[in-house]
This record gives sequence, C-alpha cells and structure tokens, in this order.
Amino acid sequence: DMTSARCEFPTLVLPDGDILVFGGHSDNGGDSVIERFDVDTYTWSVVGIMQSSRRQHCADFLSSDEVLIFGGYGNSTAEIYTISTRQTAPIAELPGPANSAVSINPDGRGPSFWGYRSGGEGSDRPYESIRYDKSVKSWTKDLVFDDKPVAPKLVTLADGSVSVISGALAESPFVTSKRTWVVSPFGNVARGPSLLEGRQWHVVGTWDNERIIVV
Repeated sequence: DMTSARCEFPTLVLPDGDILVFGGHSDNGGDSVIERFDVDTYTWSVVGIMQSSRRQHCADFLSSDEVLIFGGYGNSTAEIYTISTRQTAPIAELPGPANSAVSINPDGRGPSFWGYRSGGEGSDRPYESIRYDKSVKSWTKDLVFDDKPVAPKLVTLADGSVSVISGALAESPFVTSKRTWVVSPFGNVARGPSLLEGRQWHVVGTWDNERIIVV
C-alpha cells in the first residue's frame, strides 16, 4: 500500500525501475506527498513534499536528476523536484492555472506541456504548448497545434516521435476531437490520421511497431 490514498496523480518510472508518484486528490494528506515504490523490496516510502497541493497535474524529467511538476486544478505554479536531495523548489509561475496537461517530450527533446484548460467546464485552453527555459528561468510558447483538446493521450513511436491523440474540446455535453498529431524530436507538428470516434478519458499504447491501440 501507498502511505497516502490518492487519485489524479502523475507517475514516472526511474532508470532502475522504481516508480515515483506526485501528490493527487487525497482525503488523508497525500495531496502534496511524493512517494517512491521500490521494485526490489515492494514497499512505498515518502521521498519529498511538493511546494503546493496538486491534482490533475503533470510531471516529467527535466534532467536525469530533476523532475518538473506542472500546474494542476486551479493551480498556476510549477516546481522542480531533485531526486538525489529529495528537495523541491518553486520556479516561475505559469501564464495561468493549468489542469490535465500532458508533457510532449519526443526523444528527450525536453518537456513541453499542452492539452490543459484554465479551470472548470468551458474554461480557456491554448493551441500552443509551453516549455520551461531553465537558462532564463521563464516559460516560452513552443509547439503549435490546430486544435485544443484537454487531456489528450500520448504514445512514443519507434522513431522517437510522439503521437498525440484526441481529447475533450468542450464539456456539458462533451465534445471530443477525432484528430491526432505526430511531434518529431525536432519539434515539428504534423497531423496524423483521424480516429473513427473522438475520445476523452481514454488510454493508448503501442500494439506493435506499426500499430497503436486506443481504448
């Protein structure tokens, strides 16, 4: 068991196979807690506390020792977690609140966050992803898409590019996108094939080297 019950949290797999989880919606104090699962001992342990309570947020590696933690429901902050020291530090604020983002990071290009909205149903969502430039300690616009679904899903392709798939365009009632995109390691965005049905809260994975399954 984890030390805190939680939902709506991101996970990252470390090179040694251990798993990190970051905050999430929790009724028993887990909303800012970072835990690590040891695959050898089959145990969880607390390895850090985030600067902010978060749910529906995103996390990705900024370097081999740093994780960038992005936004969340009603949250316009971001922070960096250092794995070796177990410490977190705030960084420049986001342009606004951002929940349900994904990190598009083809072939180690660096995390670029997209597919989020600023609040609840019908709130603003961007066409552009944003990326943190550590050298100048600020956020810059990065990839540009021709639609703006919330919470798309990602899968890494054999050539290192990333397929970005569907998501919700509106709520009450839900309107979903049938579009997909392929982002190359150089940051080029191209339209992929259209889905038969639009999706939200879906999952994707590679079926083999030539096929993706969307469920």
